Amino acid sequence: MIHMIHCELDLNMVLSSLKDVRGIIHVGAGDSSELPIYRNYTNNIAMVDAFEENREHNPDLIVELIFNHMQGKTSFNVMSDTKCSSILDRSRFNTNKYEQSLFIVESRTMTPITMDELFFKYRLDPSHYNFLNLDVEGAEGQVLAGMKNTLKFFDGILLECSDISRYQLGASYKQLKGYLTSNGFVEAISGGIYHDHVGWHESFFVRPDRYTPPKKVCEKVV
Repeated sequence: MIHMIHCELDLNMVLSSLKDVRGIIHVGAGDSSELPIYRNYTNNIAMVDAFEENREHNPDLIVELIFNHMQGKTSFNVMSDTKCSSILDRSRFNTNKYEQSLFIVESRTMTPITMDELFFKYRLDPSHYNFLNLDVEGAEGQVLAGMKNTLKFFDGILLECSDISRYQLGASYKQLKGYLTSNGFVEAISGGIYHDHVGWHESFFVRPDRYTPPKKVCEKVV
């Protein structure tokens, strides 16, 4: 039985809790600032982001907009804080004051692909990857839904979530947890900033047999 740990979430703590890290995929990688940490665990790394401009930070960046299955092109909203850009529109229930202050700078027309299609298009062997980091501004549920053939290869998934979905068509924390639980994952580590009644935080979901509790001791939530 895994007792969920609530603490300030640390990427090294998350990665070291996996029994092995065969490979890492980070969707919503931005400027690839996590790459030096990832290289301490594996050289098998795929960084994915929707912004072509971020190739200046990482020439190997895969530039794709990841979503669920969708025919044709769609709009990608580039926000005044580009880290908050999303394929989804902000929900009227999003009470985050900072996000309410943001505005759309540009609407880019892009053709999204699923995670399953990403593996096929770039000839990535899914069996070589078992850790997924999702930072896709509300589209986590849609990205996971596009992993019908590849979710089974992953042992650990780190994602952002909130008690109330911050985006239209986005999934709430309860929905994400329910989906991952039904696919054999348990929530092992949770931490982040809780504010503005949105309940935003990061959660690490893992397959129980691939998890070793981190040595760093935090407050346990049973």
